[in-house]
Amino acid sequence: MFFLKDFKGLYGLNLNKSEVFKIFAKNFLPLFLEKNMVKSFFRYDTGSKEFKEIVANRDFTLAIDAISLNDNLFKNFAGKN
Repeated sequence: MFFLKDFKGLYGLNLNKSEVFKIFAKNFLPLFLEKNMVKSFFRYDTGSKEFKEIVANRDFTLAIDAISLNDNLFKNFAGKN
């Protein structure tokens, strides 16, 4: 489950360039994201008012509302400004 307290940043999806870029995020997060950096993809369910994991998806699409990053990404970028 995804909680608002887990929010670390906001990224945008540029479909023309097939890239995910940082709009707002903590300093230690990368400027661009790649698929291999993502642990899970989520979709927001308006009925239950919660984020639900999409297990079949392994790519950035317009249907994705949130992601969780791999734990090792935080180790790689921790302390970098």
